[in-house]
Amino acid sequence: EYEGFDATARAAFNFVCQGGTADVSKLMMLRARPVCERFGARLLIQIHDELVFEVPRERTGEFLAAMRAV
Repeated sequence: EYEGFDATARAAFNFVCQGGTADVSKLMMLRARPVCERFGARLLIQIHDELVFEVPRERTGEFLAAMRAV
């Protein structure tokens, strides 16, 4: 047992959570593309639940505001 859950229940719950997180990450990558094109930025890498962008220094503030809105 694992804190009240057996291994099968824990694995099933983990599968659902990780699948949902992957879907959210993919959706954010798709939504980020137009913002990147508008600001001359590019997506460098996705690490777990984070997206790392390269943005021209002078446009960083605008880019962050636009991404937060998305």
